[in-house]
Formats: sequence, structure tokens, C-alpha cells
Amino acid sequence: MAAHGRRVGVPAPARYTVLALGFAAFPLLALIGVRFAEPLFLALVAGAVALADRDDVDLKTAAAAGALAGLAALSRTIGACAVAAIPVSLWLRGRRRSAVVAAGIGVAVAAPWAVWVALRAGDIDPRLANYTPYAQVVGQTGLAPVLQGLVTLRALWPIPELLLPRLPAWGFMPLAALVAGLLIFGGVVSFRRAPAFVATVTLYLLISTVWPFAPHRFVWIVVPWLGLLLAAGWLRLWGFGRAARTVAVLVAATVAVGYLPREALSLTQRRFARPAERISQSFRVLTASIGAEVPADAVIASEDEALIHLYTGRRSVPSHLFRWQGIATAPLPGEEAVRYWCDVGVTHLALTGPGGPVGEIVADLEQRPDTAVTPLFRITNGPALYRFRCPG
Repeated sequence: MAAHGRRVGVPAPARYTVLALGFAAFPLLALIGVRFAEPLFLALVAGAVALADRDDVDLKTAAAAGALAGLAALSRTIGACAVAAIPVSLWLRGRRRSAVVAAGIGVAVAAPWAVWVALRAGDIDPRLANYTPYAQVVGQTGLAPVLQGLVTLRALWPIPELLLPRLPAWGFMPLAALVAGLLIFGGVVSFRRAPAFVATVTLYLLISTVWPFAPHRFVWIVVPWLGLLLAAGWLRLWGFGRAARTVAVLVAATVAVGYLPREALSLTQRRFARPAERISQSFRVLTASIGAEVPADAVIASEDEALIHLYTGRRSVPSHLFRWQGIATAPLPGEEAVRYWCDVGVTHLALTGPGGPVGEIVADLEQRPDTAVTPLFRITNGPALYRFRCPG
């Protein structure tokens, strides 16, 4: 990414500094710590755009770029931005045959999985909102969040929130608009020399903007790239004269005051590791107990069903059921969650703590006379494991 970043027009010292700060940004470190797919996605897309932006793109290079883009779409569906943007950038450069090859290979890699999901979509229980196809998600949220995101350019705002100090709205909003404007300007001035990179990041942010979900998780993994574009815009602004330099100094000063102290605290106190540590603290107890004491044919309902399955080998399903509601979620009624647990044959409930919608359901079940839940262990304000049977 640093080598490819030369095309953005940022000198080496600034380029390496920006990338180092971006990769050490505490939201990105927190995202990596909880083992999401984003790091693999970034590596694949970085390789794809670096190949596609080369001056000597031949058919072999285009095929490799398309293959990496297709793999990125398999790691995260939003990787389709690279499958689409890379051929478009090659076409605009006059590399028509390379564009066709890149598009063909990218689609060939990603399409089988997309087709399989489309054919199997009807087999997915509609109560599992985080497993249903994206079209069903948009169907639940409606078009209002999509249009709102498009109007407000929602995906650009996490960057000012990360970089700027906490200010009243009257001070924060103009500075945030300035930072967002510099980011866009950096993309515009970098497009000629790095069209695949800029087109892919632009389409990625556009999808994140219209997607009816808070965009922060989507934005954090591309923070190093956005830092490069922001640096490119800032350097070009610096060259516009004394007034522009005053604005550039203002931006740099507010970023230094806002971002650097928070970043220093996060790194020195390891605050970025807290989300992963909180998850591990509860599940270390739960997985050990399930692995040692729960029958091999058990079905566990848990807040992180994938983790339970991977660490214990037991079949697992979500315990928390919800519906999309705008850019947020709302839990399904407790009786509907219990009905789902019964439908799929749940035998045990694993809780990371007493609170939340699932904790409330379990507390209600404990009050019933038919002993639908039997505690196997409970740690005060910590994890708990219950044996479950359908209420009579």
C-alpha cells in the first residue's frame, strides 16, 4: 500500500507517517482484535488496485487484479466495489481488453457463491435478520435510511469524528465539512494517477453511505487509505497560497489536538484491546464449560453462535433475534425468540451477562413454574449457562 501510495502524490515521509498512523488508529486495531474479515478484505483489495493502477497493465495483470477483486468479494460482499470499479478504471484509461478480462475473472470468482446464496435464500429462517440476504434487510429498513445516507454522505462523517476534538456543533460542523471536503478533493486530484484505487474507495464509501446501517465499521478498515487521500488534499491545498495555507494549518492543528491525544491514550493504556478482551472474558468460561460438560449433540443458543461452534464443535444458533429498524435494530418479542429456540431444538442457553434482551427473556422463564430453564452455572454480573426445554 505504501509503494502504491506514491501514485497519490504524497511524498514518502508523509506517506509512511500517514499510513503508520492509519494502521495504528485505535478503531482499526479494535476491529482487527475481534477477528472480523476486514483485514483479509483490505489485503485483497490493496493487491487488486495496485495491479490495476500499474502503467503496464497487460491481460495477465488484469486477470490477477480481477481474481483478487473477486476474492475480496468472497471475503466481504462489499468487495463487489472492486469487481466493478477496477474494470471501469481500466476502460477509462483505454485498456478495453484488460477491462473485459478483469471484469470477467472477477465475476467468475465471485458469482458462484452469489448464485448459490440467491438459490438458497428461501431456506434461511426469516427470523435470522443477520443471515438473511441483503435485499430482505433493505425490505425491513425501508428506503428512508438509504435516502438519508445519500443526502448526508453518512460514510464520510466517521473520519471527522475520529480526527477532530470534541467541540460544540457550531464549531465541529464547519471543521468536519472541511475535513470531508479535503478527503473528496484528495480523491479528485489523485484519480488521474491512481484511478482504480480512487474508483474502488469511492464506490466502497458510496455503498457504505446508502447501506441502512451505521457506517463506522465499514470505514475503519480503510482509514489508512482515507488518510492518504486526506494528505493528498491537504498538500494540494497548501500550494494554493497564503489563505489556503492558513486553512491547512487550522486543519492540521485541530487534528493534532483531537486525534493524537486519544490515540496516545488508546495505545499506552491498550484501550483498543478492550472489546476483544470483554468478549474473551465471558466466552473463555462458556466455551470451556460447554466443551467439557455439554453433550456433543447439544444445540446452544448464544449471543455469538459462530464463536461457540468454532471453539466447542457444538451446533449453535443465535439467541438474540432482532429486526432492522432504520439504521438500528429492535429485539423480537420474547415469546417469538422462545418459539424459535423450540423450533430449532435448542437444548442450552449461553449468556455473557444478565442484561440485554436475552437476559430478560431468561429471567422471565426462570419465574415460570414449568422450569423451562435450569441454571448449570451463573457468575454474578458475568456469564451463565442454562439447560433449556420448551415451556409447557
